[in-house]
Amino acid sequence: MAVRYDDNDGYDREYDEFGDAYRDYEDTYADDPQSPEQGGSDAVAASLPTVGHASSPSGGIVVATTEQGLPTSIRLERSEMDKPAQTLARDILSLCRLAGRRAAAARREEMIAAGVGSEALSYLNLPTTRDVLEEEARLDEDMGADEPTTWMRRA
Repeated sequence: MAVRYDDNDGYDREYDEFGDAYRDYEDTYADDPQSPEQGGSDAVAASLPTVGHASSPSGGIVVATTEQGLPTSIRLERSEMDKPAQTLARDILSLCRLAGRRAAAARREEMIAAGVGSEALSYLNLPTTRDVLEEEARLDEDMGADEPTTWMRRA
């Protein structure tokens, strides 16, 4: 899994599990045959799983996940690294869970629009929009306890 990290130098970088930067996000996709600039296939984009996104109230942590809540990307600002490891891990896990539920709720809406019956949907146990809103409210309360002591960011 890759971790995306903002060095506050104007470049977002993605790091592998060994801490080696291997992708700058300002890179173009000139060498990617499926890139949007080169008219990549819409079938590829349509076959990708629904992705959910969530971020902390301060925007210091941003995650993208699959419907199951498995992270596909994590972006951290340097100020988030000052938190205790358990707190940071709890926040990332909570955001992954929320993003996964958002993606699953979006999948549910897609299936309803496609005409899937309510009985079939009940077997899938996908969350409703209301379930996601309740999860967001609970997460806001939990993360609100860790309000920043200052609004200034590290330079």
